[in-house]
Amino acid sequence: MTVPSCILEHHPLSAYAAIGIGGRARYFAAPASIQHVRQVMSFARDRRLPLYVLGRGSNVLIADTGIQGVVAALSGAFREIAFQESAGTVTAGAGAPLIKLGAALARKGYAGCAYMGVIPGSIGGAVRMNAGTGQGQEIACHLLRARVLDPVSLEERWLEQGDLQFAYRTSSLCRTQAIVLEAVFRLPEQRDAEPCQVFADIRALFARRRATQPKCRFTFGSTFKNPAGAEYAAGWYLEHAGMKGMRSGGAMVSREHANWIINTGGAGSDDVKKLIETGRRRVYEQFGIMLEREVVYFPEDMGPSDLFRQMPH
Repeated sequence: MTVPSCILEHHPLSAYAAIGIGGRARYFAAPASIQHVRQVMSFARDRRLPLYVLGRGSNVLIADTGIQGVVAALSGAFREIAFQESAGTVTAGAGAPLIKLGAALARKGYAGCAYMGVIPGSIGGAVRMNAGTGQGQEIACHLLRARVLDPVSLEERWLEQGDLQFAYRTSSLCRTQAIVLEAVFRLPEQRDAEPCQVFADIRALFARRRATQPKCRFTFGSTFKNPAGAEYAAGWYLEHAGMKGMRSGGAMVSREHANWIINTGGAGSDDVKKLIETGRRRVYEQFGIMLEREVVYFPEDMGPSDLFRQMPH
């Protein structure tokens, strides 16, 4: 079959990754409607190519060698946000930035969701990975249901909050092929706040995060998940393992926060992987703790048998 006009060939992906690293996609699309999504899926299925849905790329390391498949980034209607205040809900498309939802809630005076205003990534990725700030504020606290699409049957269905089996930085969606299309959130009960006060809460949270996080634009945030049951966060173990400031090519472990890796210019995916594996090995050797990556290797972590997968953030 011919390549549909909505699909680009040999499209560079580095601009779609927060750390600014990545090769080219054999095919790339930015579907703006469910009809476009189905068209892209049919194209991938007919050619027996893997299809990956990429969010905002905030915790993704894309291989320099590129992606020999179809990569889609949801756009158009999938970036819209709509309030249903009589029902006490707000619906956000999977391609909408989580920060945009946080700002929309703030403008209406809803308090209690400041964390949404500081976390990079898309709604779809945030739901899949149960994004949060690490202080007990996470997507699972407010999500009611998500509409997903089965890429094999092309059938849509709704999953309730209880179906998603949320846990720390994961959900049951990570173990399925379902693609998130939109999510419905419960509106916070507190709506008596002035918008300026809610935005002040967002700015304060952002300032606290920036005080300990690197100022470099090209980084994907936390490299490792905080180890369950451990006395300290992942950054503490990495710092005491001597990782701060360590370099590999153009990649460097941040001097402000050892759990962040930055692209100082010209870094490749192998440079970042070398730092990740060195940090994991050092922490295990010194503290007996095996850190688990929060960063997703794209496409290696997808597995050869996965025909359709949705990338987080």
